[in-house]
Amino acid sequence: MVSKYTRHKRLFILVKVIIAAVTMAMLIRRISARELKEALLQAEWQWILYALLLLTLNLLFQYKRWEILVHLAQPDATRRRIFSSLLSGVTLGFITPGRIGEFGRAFFIREGQWPLLLGLTALDKFYALLVLYLFGLLGILPFLQRHVELLVWMPLIITAMIFFVLLYLLLIHPPFLAGVLRRYEKHWHKRKKLRLLVSSLDMLPSRVAMKLSLLALGQVCTYTVQFYLLVRAFAVVPLLQGLQALAAALWVKTLLPISIGDLGIRESAAIYFLGELGVPPAAAFNGSMLLFFINVLLPAVAGFIFLMRDGTFRKQL
Repeated sequence: MVSKYTRHKRLFILVKVIIAAVTMAMLIRRISARELKEALLQAEWQWILYALLLLTLNLLFQYKRWEILVHLAQPDATRRRIFSSLLSGVTLGFITPGRIGEFGRAFFIREGQWPLLLGLTALDKFYALLVLYLFGLLGILPFLQRHVELLVWMPLIITAMIFFVLLYLLLIHPPFLAGVLRRYEKHWHKRKKLRLLVSSLDMLPSRVAMKLSLLALGQVCTYTVQFYLLVRAFAVVPLLQGLQALAAALWVKTLLPISIGDLGIRESAAIYFLGELGVPPAAAFNGSMLLFFINVLLPAVAGFIFLMRDGTFRKQL
């Protein structure tokens, strides 16, 4: 008998698939399948090959961050186990909003204290989001300058930057953050797992936190460059302005995690921001779709293979 939780999970995934399908159908209708096909036939495939090769670097940045975190909680974890849990998390993130399912990788570290790893993973995600947040602000700035009055966008940008600096300073001092949270311990002191989550902050010294943030910076830079190379395969795009536009597009899709694999949202944002630079919609759409296939679908398929080998996951299906 299928549990209520499993039914809700399947319904949730179905809703995300429907949103993605409807959004993609609207985009294809707007651009036309003929334009998309012609753009593919005229693509410069060497740029796509370069982006594909960068997938290795992208995964390496993710792996190194996860390896550091796992060894804090379980020093004897093997590289194979760490890598398989990472890809399993990518697969779970593929079907959840905001890729929150990626936190599930903590459960695939055998004999590990998953609440500790969950807390460390949350910090790791925050570092990546902060970098993307900063890139997004820098990317969207030219568009605000063109379309919004100075007296409106300037205070918003200044406030956002101050918020970024304060939050980053807090996150690179995890023990200090743990002390702040413990001031409210009376509200959760009886919850053992929550105590473990907070205690995980004490395990992460500032030196390691800084290293994680730099690795997150490397990953976001690699991801953005991949996006640029894939769009460049279909149209000539100015380098600096193109990277700014794509950073803004990635920022928008992160704020709207409502479809499976961000399908449709990422493409719509890319078409809008790159359109400001005169890039044809077909080029922006095809580049975005290839980014999805390379950076999301390929690792998710590999992670699915690992998940199918895990008996605990099969029982949930």
